[in-house]
Amino acid sequence: MCWADADETVLVLIDFGYAATSNEQSNFAGSPHYAAPEVHRVNRDFEEEEERPSFLAAGADVWSAGVCLFAMLATALPFSGGEDTPEEQAALRDKVCS
Repeated sequence: MCWADADETVLVLIDFGYAATSNEQSNFAGSPHYAAPEVHRVNRDFEEEEERPSFLAAGADVWSAGVCLFAMLATALPFSGGEDTPEEQAALRDKVCS
């Protein structure tokens, strides 16, 4: 959710789409363009659930906030590309992870 006051002097950005009670996570959720590299790594196919790497949600949130700041200042996302097909998702994941 994005909200600005009547004078457009205060901007509030809120995303409770993946609120969690634990900092350690192992599931991908969110918008791929804003997700941190460690979040993209859990999106790969793993044979066993135990093999899936975990990440710290707080650090991933800092990355996402940085992407928001970049987008506001540059008026473009730092990593371009589609996310509709598996091939586009893999290409975007490779850009972010590199």
